[in-house]
Amino acid sequence: MKNHSTIHLGILYIGRKGGICHYTYELVRVISKMAKVTCYLSANNTLLEAWRELPCHIKTFETYNGLTSLLWSMLSRQNALRVAREIDVDAPDILLDTGSGPWLGIIQRNLCCSTLLADVIHDVKFHPGRWLNLLRAYEFLYPKKANVFIGISEYSYKQLSTHFRGAKCINSLHGIIHSTSNTDFDRIANNRNNLLFFGRIEKYKGIAILIEAFRIAKQKNPQLSLTIAGDGPLDSEIKKQILELNIELINKWISDADLQEIMTSKGVMILPYLSATQSGVAGVALGNGLPAISTNVGALPEQIIHNRNGLIVPPGDSNALAEAMVTISSDYMLAYKMAKEACLIAATMYSWEKIGSKLLTDLEALVSKTS
Repeated sequence: MKNHSTIHLGILYIGRKGGICHYTYELVRVISKMAKVTCYLSANNTLLEAWRELPCHIKTFETYNGLTSLLWSMLSRQNALRVAREIDVDAPDILLDTGSGPWLGIIQRNLCCSTLLADVIHDVKFHPGRWLNLLRAYEFLYPKKANVFIGISEYSYKQLSTHFRGAKCINSLHGIIHSTSNTDFDRIANNRNNLLFFGRIEKYKGIAILIEAFRIAKQKNPQLSLTIAGDGPLDSEIKKQILELNIELINKWISDADLQEIMTSKGVMILPYLSATQSGVAGVALGNGLPAISTNVGALPEQIIHNRNGLIVPPGDSNALAEAMVTISSDYMLAYKMAKEACLIAATMYSWEKIGSKLLTDLEALVSKTS
């Protein structure tokens, strides 16, 4: 692995848990072996103990927990200003923001050092949902600014070039997460009737379409089962349909340990999204060798390659989604082949070692051009 010892990289991540938390941890795990890295993290980060085992310097800060404390932190600004002061003390060559959320504007406006700013953009355009108006208002108050914007899929990279015209952009990827080292292809193929939706529940994730598709598919293959695992609101009609179809619902935040236990009995990951950029859930499927059925939105067809590690269907089409469920569940050899392909794609295209090395090379080139 190439040594990038000349660069000092600051990693700013204020979130506590979830896909971006794992994305940031995996990136730091690789990059900290190649460069000097200082991380600015929430004291409530769920992976903090694992982070402390990495060869990097960790600085933690009290952040927020819930909407009330978030609003207070924005009004008082004190903890966000502490982060800015610590960054000024360290003065890294580049500050890579992977997810500072609503604190980013405060931190950026109060930095005095000449650190270059690199911003990982997980979603160029906001997803429709409960927080859309709030996110738009925040972006109006704190327009995004950076020396370079980073897209983590081909799809998002192309969007960046249009959204931030004239800005420097880097093309990167979202690697595998929650991965397992020993993939049992036979077990996965034997579990091909057991479908899993995992992730935060939002309307744009296509839950209503998923349930209708399962209803159709179940008529063709009575052995099918579906588990919906994730936190988020569900209206009474959706809950009624879930009960009628005997769908297993785990409507809470799913811990890493819970997810690994759930996946031991599942054979296919379902991503019925109506809107997407790229998906950490697709990274979970790849990292665990699960065949996946995904809609043709955002970068999902980059991660779920049709007829290799899964099937791609049109968004909002419950019949096509149902047909894909039946296709995989009825064919042991197809499920087995897709599981093997998922692991191959994970190792060759979505390896964190390759992703981290390329990103660090691109950032190092940025420092060289501006020095």
